[in-house]
Amino acid sequence: MLNSSTFIKKSRATIFLRIFSNIFVVGNLLYFISLYFSNRKHLDVVLREDFIFEWATFIFLMLCSGVFSLYLLKFKKNKFYYLFFALGMIVFLFGAFEEVSWFQRVFDFKGTNLIIDNNSQSEFNIHNLVIGGIGLNKLIFGKILGVLIGLYYLIPAITKEISNTGKSIFEGLYIPTPDILDLVTLLITIGTVYLVLDFKKQGEILEYLLSFQLLTLFYREYLKIAPFSNNG
Repeated sequence: MLNSSTFIKKSRATIFLRIFSNIFVVGNLLYFISLYFSNRKHLDVVLREDFIFEWATFIFLMLCSGVFSLYLLKFKKNKFYYLFFALGMIVFLFGAFEEVSWFQRVFDFKGTNLIIDNNSQSEFNIHNLVIGGIGLNKLIFGKILGVLIGLYYLIPAITKEISNTGKSIFEGLYIPTPDILDLVTLLITIGTVYLVLDFKKQGEILEYLLSFQLLTLFYREYLKIAPFSNNG
């Protein structure tokens, strides 16, 4: 059973993560806005391939995969949760390596012609493939993934907000789900990126901030079910 001291420590940790996440997101949005209106060329530079924000996105996605591995250890005796979090770990690991084209430019390898020749950016990754004139990036990693992420935020957040029964169900699943404040942060992020920052690299900013928001959400929810030391 969770004693009062442990409960307080967990509550403080989760509150800190939420505050830190919001400050980080707002601070970054203000930074991008300031560059957008003062130095558009510099904004394009900082968002270029293999620069700080792309590597930050890679790191955030890798850490998301790492948090799911913590869930794996927590639920290693439960087949359903183990498979669910194993899948999540693989998905975020795949997304991280896709972000940096599997280190193609770092190690200077060409990759297979089948992928390179059908890639809109001539890179070694799946998400920029063009098959039959249809770009996977816009179809799968844009529209379909966008809808899935939207549903992931909307359904749990609204359900937990309007129904105590729904809140109990989602919290009883042990699967990290957003709440209404997470949804508000996401909507502010999307609204700012697409309504204020009207330029071709909007997606890079959204990927960067969304991967960070998911990371803090996953870890914040993990702290609620993880063992917590009473020492110190």
